[in-house]
Amino acid sequence: MRLLLPAVLLSAVHRAVAETQQQPTVTVLNGTLGGASCASTDVNYFLSIPYANAPVDSLRFAPPQPYNQKYNGALDATTAAPACPPFNSVFNESTAESEDCLFIDVWAPANATASSSLPVRVWVFGGENEAGGISNGLYDGCFASTNTIQVSINYRALPNLTTASQGNAPYIQAINCSSTTTPNSRLTCLCSTPVDTLVTAFLANTPQAFGFVIDGTTIPAAPTHPLVPSIIGSTVNEGTFFVIDDLEDAASLNASTYVSWLEGLGIFSAAEVAAINETYPVTLYADSFNPVFASMAAVITYGNFRCPARQVAASAAAAGVPVWTYSYGHTPSCAWYKDMAADATPGASWPAYNASASMGVNVLNSTQWDVGTVDYSICAFWDNIIGSVVGGPVPAINGTNSTGNGSSSPATSSGSAMNASQDWSFYMLFLAAVTVLGLGW
Repeated sequence: MRLLLPAVLLSAVHRAVAETQQQPTVTVLNGTLGGASCASTDVNYFLSIPYANAPVDSLRFAPPQPYNQKYNGALDATTAAPACPPFNSVFNESTAESEDCLFIDVWAPANATASSSLPVRVWVFGGENEAGGISNGLYDGCFASTNTIQVSINYRALPNLTTASQGNAPYIQAINCSSTTTPNSRLTCLCSTPVDTLVTAFLANTPQAFGFVIDGTTIPAAPTHPLVPSIIGSTVNEGTFFVIDDLEDAASLNASTYVSWLEGLGIFSAAEVAAINETYPVTLYADSFNPVFASMAAVITYGNFRCPARQVAASAAAAGVPVWTYSYGHTPSCAWYKDMAADATPGASWPAYNASASMGVNVLNSTQWDVGTVDYSICAFWDNIIGSVVGGPVPAINGTNSTGNGSSSPATSSGSAMNASQDWSFYMLFLAAVTVLGLGW
């Protein structure tokens, strides 16, 4: 995957930030950017820097066109960028929305110079490839950029609307494209239809099919593993957020609700529902604040995050790509970012992943990182349920073919959950769980 990053970004990253009347400014090829300083840290930020022309009209589904315009005076880089129009009701942003949304945000230490040699972290937000935006308060770089440069990229979170319109009479009618008979005429109609109409029709008439759009050009095929040294893992309670979003009344949950929820996901067979219920019974989490909620959360954590992450780590290791794995249980310091950026390794104390041992780092709290085995034993069960997410045979666990019968028990300390398709989990894995430092893959 190649990310389109403008000369604006490269200049902003490598030039010293100058202070003029207490406002940080930087001069780039397009002109001068006027940023601001973080209130609680010695970090400067520059928001809403355009990296491509507005993707409107005939450019709605076209590759990004480089932004080559000159700024009219100084560009005010202190205003939050709008999110691109969302095609998903879960990850909608509370900020403004606009099709003119192809911007980047940059944070840098206030004392950075051209010779600082700081690592660059590129943040690509998740959102099922259907929603999200860089102006979410969770993505603020003021605290994460005291010794690094952070770049956040806004992108069009577009499902494959052309595919969605094929053979879907209600959708075609809803977007007023019933008279189109060829791919080109359908594309023309999709480009000219108001975006609000596209969103409303998509949500009402099209089953959600999460994941990136493999178009044969920008993304020629489904990726099987990262091509550069990477850190891959998951959070111990990854799925909790998604279960909370699904539920209206957690207090009313019971064992029957749990089974109905599994069936309602629409991605498991009856036999798989029974196997999951046996492996993650409500009784397994009897000591939690809500055993049913904990079971649901565990299903999503392991099925959509932890075990797909293991598959990708194993696939990368089998291809000879250095990879490190982790189980993330707390917010740690991030000194290893600089080592990873400089040397393509997080340091000698973090053992590289390999399928025979599953060695890695378990982040327990802000000061305790335990080097040892990252527990992927339950993933033999999930490999049977979710199949392969790496475009080939399911990678082995501890040197054996991953075709276990689910006899292993999940770690009850890691309960979490999620409700999407395999494509969704693979997309989230690559955009959220794979840390790739630099300007692209």
